[in-house]
Amino acid sequence: PHETPQQWAVRIRAPLQELLSKRKYSLYHVYCLFDSFEQVESKTYYINDELYEDHF
Repeated sequence: PHETPQQWAVRIRAPLQELLSKRKYSLYHVYCLFDSFEQVESKTYYINDELYEDHF
């Protein structure tokens, strides 16, 4: 099921505000945020502390 940008914004607003208020965010959190919108065309992951990407 696809959601509109507005629906996505409503869904992630509370978790995002919590992360930002605690100042506990990272590149991983930013990636997950955008991946939750289901329009990310690559997958990023870590192996032995090195960042890799698979492009779809």
